[in-house]
Amino acid sequence: MANNPALNESHGQDLLQCFSEFDSRSMQLCQGITSQITKLTGAAVASVGLMGKATVHYRAATGLPDRDMSTHETFCAHAIKASGLTLVSDASQDARFRELELVAGPSGIRFYASAPLRTTDGLTLGTLCVLDRQPRHDLGALGGDGLQQMADLVTEHLETRILLNEASGLRRLQTEHQQIFDAFARTSHSGYAMFDADGTIERISGFTSRLLGYAPEDLCGGSITQLVPAKYAAIVLDQARSVASEGTTRSGVWKVVHRNGRPLYMQISGERILNAAGERLAFASMTDVTADYLRNRLRIDRAQILELLARRLSLQAIMAELLQLLPRYAPGAVGALADFDGDTPTVLSAPNVTQTQVMPLEELLRSPDSPAGMMQIKNDVTATPDLLSSRTYAGQDAARRGGWRAMAWLPIRHPDGTLRAGLGVLRETSAALRQQEINLLTELAAVAASVLETGMLLDEMHFQAHHDALTGLANRRLLSKHTSQALKAAAGAGKRVALFMLDLDNFKTVNDTLGHNAGDELLQQVAARLTACTRDGDTIARLGGDEFVVVAPGADEHIAAALAERMMHRLRPPVALGRQSVSVRLSIGIALSGTDGDCAHELMTAADAAMYAAKAKGRDCYHFRTQQTGLPVATPVPTADEPLPTGIGLSN
Repeated sequence: MANNPALNESHGQDLLQCFSEFDSRSMQLCQGITSQITKLTGAAVASVGLMGKATVHYRAATGLPDRDMSTHETFCAHAIKASGLTLVSDASQDARFRELELVAGPSGIRFYASAPLRTTDGLTLGTLCVLDRQPRHDLGALGGDGLQQMADLVTEHLETRILLNEASGLRRLQTEHQQIFDAFARTSHSGYAMFDADGTIERISGFTSRLLGYAPEDLCGGSITQLVPAKYAAIVLDQARSVASEGTTRSGVWKVVHRNGRPLYMQISGERILNAAGERLAFASMTDVTADYLRNRLRIDRAQILELLARRLSLQAIMAELLQLLPRYAPGAVGALADFDGDTPTVLSAPNVTQTQVMPLEELLRSPDSPAGMMQIKNDVTATPDLLSSRTYAGQDAARRGGWRAMAWLPIRHPDGTLRAGLGVLRETSAALRQQEINLLTELAAVAASVLETGMLLDEMHFQAHHDALTGLANRRLLSKHTSQALKAAAGAGKRVALFMLDLDNFKTVNDTLGHNAGDELLQQVAARLTACTRDGDTIARLGGDEFVVVAPGADEHIAAALAERMMHRLRPPVALGRQSVSVRLSIGIALSGTDGDCAHELMTAADAAMYAAKAKGRDCYHFRTQQTGLPVATPVPTADEPLPTGIGLSN
């Protein structure tokens, strides 16, 4: 009893208050004791007085009715201060008691004796008292020792009743708490797990175990490390020891693993508790935050993808990077991006699709009854958990050769809502896409749509900034860049670069005679013919008006002369402009690196001077800036069916 925490001074008065009304068994036992006392002592009254905070509760009284009295109106307030038996022979003669209502009033009490009801750990519960209306000097046959023994018997009974009452209350409280605990575990979207410092799971909620694909009994007794990726096991065990042994509070997001291998993200908060045996455990509340975590992760990924776009990486590289992210949002899947904007669907990007899988994938794109084909028709998400057994979609043969079972396609739309491309989600094992995965993949498809729209817009802006608006050829800025690059590469390889300055002879005649629209059409035809007769790697630019420039890396005098003759020959056939037929003639100036200049500006200046020299020689010819080459500077001989007018000839 001495170690009972319930019977200390801080709780004693409240516990006694709980016993202000005896239960029937306590009343019967104590009533028997007080009755026996009156018989043995011959006194008129015997009672059990229990001390409250400001009240004495008289119960099981013999000779007087049970009643409650203020502490200052009773003998007990003085008696409980005594270490042993209290005996007052004549209260009317005792200054401490003669004014009491029990003494001066109708009860007329003269004799008072009491033994304290004191527990083994020193807490005084009250007194067992004997009262008589006649003065007396002893307790008769009972004696002082007998009264104390009777008091000890009452104390033992009260202690027992208090402990039983507390135990019953604790059981009720524990039952209530357990019911609340279990109800919370069943109905809440959060669960819990309890594990010791070694990470051994002692208890886990049904909600948490089901979320992870287990029954509670599958996990209890096992290690908490089986729920996380292997690389995090040591960290988890360290945190379990920290919480259970040291009482450290921990909180954070853990990556956990579903029984089927699918990753989940749990917000876990842990603190130390004691179990019924007093053992230290870690209690961890666990909330599934996978959806929120992945949405936040997707925002970060989107920003990183758009950063790649801002760094001017190619759309192919950006889309490959985006598709590498897909398994994060659809575990176990690979991604493919297909273009549905043209007549024939094509694979734009599929970084994790092998070369042998490309043809089966393109077959699925072209099959109108495959998931990809149905997505084109519906312009909406199409998915099947097992294409090989599907009765809705075709393409089983292609899927089998590609090694795919589960398949889904999500539309990527133009801003006007029409279908532009599709995001394919391909799995080797049968598995239905969960709604959460569809939501995240839809957002990923939106990122792809943004990249395509923004990328093409940036490409268009970049093209416009570096190309002539009328002909689509390089403009002066891009020409300078390509010329500098060609000169640098040629210098490193010990080669030369030829730069051609081209001017259409008497172009003004077309504008004045046929109008500017015809002149623009002629310039476009010239650009197309120059593109057709130059080499891969050559740069063709329009500087403005009727001036064109061609940069030919790796060209010496002989190659330059051959290119000049090819260009003049290719432009000679008449160009139809409405009802008119126009013959084009060129004056070409040629400059060579190492001889006429070593930078773009010097070569442009030298070629321009050579072009004016060609015009001065009669037009319709080419001229090298430096005449030391010994090469002829003349107009190529025309073919028999080609007349040789000067300038641009017009005929009906």
